[in-house]
Amino acid sequence: MLPPLLQAAKATGARVFIGTYDLNLIGIRHHRTTANQWDDLLACLYLDETNAWRGAYWPATTDPGLPHLVAPMRSAGCAVLVPAQYLGAYKEGLHKGRAALVQIAPVQVYRDNNKDDQIDTSPATIQTLDYSLNIHSVARTVSDAVNSWSAGCQVLRHVEHMAELLALLEKQAEHGHGDRVSYTLITAAQCCGNQKE
Repeated sequence: MLPPLLQAAKATGARVFIGTYDLNLIGIRHHRTTANQWDDLLACLYLDETNAWRGAYWPATTDPGLPHLVAPMRSAGCAVLVPAQYLGAYKEGLHKGRAALVQIAPVQVYRDNNKDDQIDTSPATIQTLDYSLNIHSVARTVSDAVNSWSAGCQVLRHVEHMAELLALLEKQAEHGHGDRVSYTLITAAQCCGNQKE
């Protein structure tokens, strides 16, 4: 039987990977729309060699930090990843010189351009982004605020969690599933119903 998080992802139409060490990488976006908080999760679920489900859950942000919302890098506005499944969209590479998962296939983003502290997700602003929305960690231990660590990337709060994720990706390749990984972003409502915390 699938773990509840994978059942929730599957209910959104996402594909679930059931091979040994065939990784299911899932972001869970919190219901709060106020920016600059480490209030999301990045999860990696997979079957181990005994055919048992295993999972790792790491604190993260799936939203841009406040500096990039109030002063977007692009005239169209700051990128906010649209919840969806992005098949084979990431592989190991470098983000600002650090090991990360780099985007290698198109993703969809909202463009938040009203320059406040709220994450805006209007379907009318959706664009396709072909590069640079990576999955990485901070470079060092940080405070409670996301700040400039994310301009739309999916960012792990702790450096060591990126190393754990990359080690799992190596296991995936060793078991014949290649070096690309899919990423599924869902909302807390999709994952956990109407729970507020």
